[in-house]
Amino acid sequence: MIKISRLQDRIEIAVGIWLIVSPWLLGYAVPFAAAAACASIVGVAVMIVSVDDLRFPNALEEWMDVVLGAGLAASPWIVDYSNVEVATMNAVLSGLLIMAMAFWSLKLPKDPLAGSDGQTPHHA
Repeated sequence: MIKISRLQDRIEIAVGIWLIVSPWLLGYAVPFAAAAACASIVGVAVMIVSVDDLRFPNALEEWMDVVLGAGLAASPWIVDYSNVEVATMNAVLSGLLIMAMAFWSLKLPKDPLAGSDGQTPHHA
């Protein structure tokens, strides 16, 4: 098994956890179910993709995070909850952070023997 320490994926996992709990912490879970559902679903998806990318680094996972982040950032207008300021700000800022981490990972130099973070894998 290959273990690669990647700051970007760890940040994405933290953002995924934040997205799952934020509707309740920010107080928009019950009155605005669509906003809460978008945050929670994208949070779970980002966590799954990022955990997989930690174990098996691949540019495909980074592009999946770009799509998830862009979708989340656009969701207030697509799902029509842009009038809920706290939910909109949470979606836009979290989506941009997810995309920034993914683009950062994609920009790192590649080594044929390394993961997508440019680091040589360490075998357990």
